[in-house]
Amino acid sequence: MEIDISVISDTTAATTGVIYSTKNRCEFSARTALAALSESDCDGFWLDGSNTTEGREFPFSIADRLPALREIHRGVDGGPDRAIIYGLSYLLERGYKYLALVENDVLLTPDWLPTAIAAMQRASADGLRVGAATVRTYDRRILFVRPGYAVMFNIGAGMLVLTREAAEAVLATYRTTSYKEIARICKRMTDGEISQICERSLRDGYIYSADWFFDFALMQLGFASVGSLPARAHNIDSDQPITLGITPVSETQPAAGLAPALFRHYQRNLFGAAHTAEAVGYCFDPEIERFLVFAHQFPAQAYVGQWQAKWQQCFGPFELQRANITDTLRWELMNGSCELIFRSSGEDLHCRIVAGGAINDFVQARAEKFKVHIPAAGAPVPIEIQPDPGMLLEGVLFTEPQPWFHGLTSWRDRMKNIGIIKQTPTVPDAPSVVGDLNCPSRHLVGA
Repeated sequence: MEIDISVISDTTAATTGVIYSTKNRCEFSARTALAALSESDCDGFWLDGSNTTEGREFPFSIADRLPALREIHRGVDGGPDRAIIYGLSYLLERGYKYLALVENDVLLTPDWLPTAIAAMQRASADGLRVGAATVRTYDRRILFVRPGYAVMFNIGAGMLVLTREAAEAVLATYRTTSYKEIARICKRMTDGEISQICERSLRDGYIYSADWFFDFALMQLGFASVGSLPARAHNIDSDQPITLGITPVSETQPAAGLAPALFRHYQRNLFGAAHTAEAVGYCFDPEIERFLVFAHQFPAQAYVGQWQAKWQQCFGPFELQRANITDTLRWELMNGSCELIFRSSGEDLHCRIVAGGAINDFVQARAEKFKVHIPAAGAPVPIEIQPDPGMLLEGVLFTEPQPWFHGLTSWRDRMKNIGIIKQTPTVPDAPSVVGDLNCPSRHLVGA
């Protein structure tokens, strides 16, 4: 579906652009839109991915009650991660100093925006380079309690304010993460363990959605994420104290976090963060000693044709399939060996892989996830992949880092080439799938 943009009122010289995202659930929007789109010094953009007539028409029914609303974008489908990428990219192009995301299941209190910015200012005065802020401050997502604000380790995309530089970094390193990676980064940056302060749903071996990685990508690039004290927002779609064991911090409730003495370790490590964009962009699993490049992270020039992105919340979060028979994914294995991770959604689907000039054709007899091994060859090996529609590429496991992988460069071209931030359709309503790397593997013959 093409994205349809309706201008409600002229944009202003506002400091902040606010993305308010919805899909159906009009009863939630009726409760939350007014607070999200009524702040001063902001322009609001309603992004809707509804697949019902009621959902698609609802923004217009209350538009005259939303003083900050400037535009309504309909047809932003293909999953929440597409809406996040599309929305942040759009606000960057419009030139806003601050970029805010608000989902329609988050109820904000008045003055939430200046409260978030005030938390950023307090943290900056504390010597931190701040990239993100929230007023949806949950107690078991706090690293440190500071005077007037909290340092966070998981803000999430439900209510988030980013600086321009931080938004660029989030988009460039956009991928899912795991509990092991979360714990490892927190330990390295704070010299403390988060196992006793984090929410009970965090479990070893789990893979988490992309917005869990935002703060850890920023942390490794020297940015802090902060929250207001007390919280000025909460979710209305579930009873999170019961389901997740997390509670918005109130005036009377003491906040959690690591020992205050560890804050100086965090501050010093944040200031000296020297990890390259490549290290942040890679998803490295130390247990199998492999570098995982997700399907949407290849260089822009690798996508030949019109590949389609399909949302997969907890692995990627996008997998790719061809739109046309001539579409090809083309790159070079510069060192080491690799394994291509596919998911077949049907039976008897065909895939053609050319490795170093050797042509390999195979048919996948049943729907399942599987891997194809390409051995090391001692020299750069040109690779071409042409799977049937319905056979989706999820990522590639490399034994060695690849020189062409650049986490923070050309992200916009990459996202455009797979239809995430331009008006071309993605495949909507894909299921949420937890990735499993322990899938059957076949070896490529002739490479």
